[in-house]
Amino acid sequence: MLSDKIWITRKSRIYTEQRLLRKNLISQVLIIYYSSLLVFLTIWNLKYPNDHVNILLVIGSIAVLISSITISSQKYMERALAIRNCYIKLDELFSKADRAQKSQNNSIIEQLESEYTANIINVENHSDYDYLCLRYSLRNNPNTTLPDFKIIDYATYFFEKGWRALVVMFYFILPFAIAFLWKIYSNVSLK
Repeated sequence: MLSDKIWITRKSRIYTEQRLLRKNLISQVLIIYYSSLLVFLTIWNLKYPNDHVNILLVIGSIAVLISSITISSQKYMERALAIRNCYIKLDELFSKADRAQKSQNNSIIEQLESEYTANIINVENHSDYDYLCLRYSLRNNPNTTLPDFKIIDYATYFFEKGWRALVVMFYFILPFAIAFLWKIYSNVSLK
């Protein structure tokens, strides 16, 4: 049914918007985090000059600059806004489609199908992960028309959540790992 299709697309797009907003927030926090670390390391290096730290500061500054440009080019906020506008329009279409289906007005249903296609064609599609999040959120709802949530879906869902969390943790821990490895390398090379 058209109304189900519209509702599923709308809900998946809501998860897409949330994912894009989360990516925007995390990327901005990481840029601030790395920039702050570089500032603190620069101040520390002024007090205790070290040529090796100067090289590390230059490399880190270039990496933060490139990361900032790359993140900026992803336009997470603009994409999230486009997705939001899309799912708001889909909500309106859903109401119309539901009424048309109840009254069995096929000509209006055909017109709404065209509107649905026109609405979603101009905006990026939601990912399989967004659809999986929707299915997970409705896994215990007996009234849903979505496929049953099976063991493999649970495994996929938690794997997807897990690797995303690990990537974020990796980027927060990376400077300390580099400092630790640098310390080990410096101690070994001095002997």
